[in-house]
Amino acid sequence: MMNLTGEFCGLSIMMIRSWLAAVMRGEGHGGPALATVQCDDLSEILAVANEEGVVALIHERLQNPALATLLPSELLGLFADAARRKAVASMFREAECRRILKRFDQEGIPVLLLKGTALAYSVYAAPFLRERADIDFLFPTLQVTKQASKVICETDYIQPEIPGDLAVYEMTCFRTRNSSTYLELDLHWGIGGEAVYADRFSFDELFLASIALPALAPTARGLGLVHAYLRNHASGSAYSERDG
Repeated sequence: MMNLTGEFCGLSIMMIRSWLAAVMRGEGHGGPALATVQCDDLSEILAVANEEGVVALIHERLQNPALATLLPSELLGLFADAARRKAVASMFREAECRRILKRFDQEGIPVLLLKGTALAYSVYAAPFLRERADIDFLFPTLQVTKQASKVICETDYIQPEIPGDLAVYEMTCFRTRNSSTYLELDLHWGIGGEAVYADRFSFDELFLASIALPALAPTARGLGLVHAYLRNHASGSAYSERDG
């Protein structure tokens, strides 16, 4: 069990991260220490949680009465408000993902979902609990990826003049940056950032081991968990909102 004992008023980032990890484990009963923390410090706790991509998860854990009754109401309110905003953003990404997958189906473009989106609809109790900043798609070849990019850019998306980084098997399309509807789509044709990993598995092999994501769309499929683990290992990814 975590024992914060008054030290939390110092609020080092390491201490905040330790407390967040304890809460996610169902611990973190540091009520007496948190009871005297100032509002600015509470905002710092939320900021670190946001940086780590765990705001929604922490809010879910804070629904436990045994923990919630020991914590400042201001802290609970901060996380509740932030989690609602995360849920709204997740709903927008979900609608866009469904729309794009439907277009791919219409054009006969084979695709798998990668990273955060695949995990959100396969291992989390609710998709918004897996925070992510973009949507990652995997296609069989560069040629198919270019076809998918063309389809995407026929809607509300644009592609940079230099279409991504071919050295890391990825290109990117953007929805407008000037409003709350900004969204980034990362289009991959290899599961790792280097050729030695990107070419390790064929798309057919990955598709055969993929998992259905019916909560997202009837034909949606995501990278299988074993291949997802290998992909993260190959690219050196850490859990964060920035990593899809």
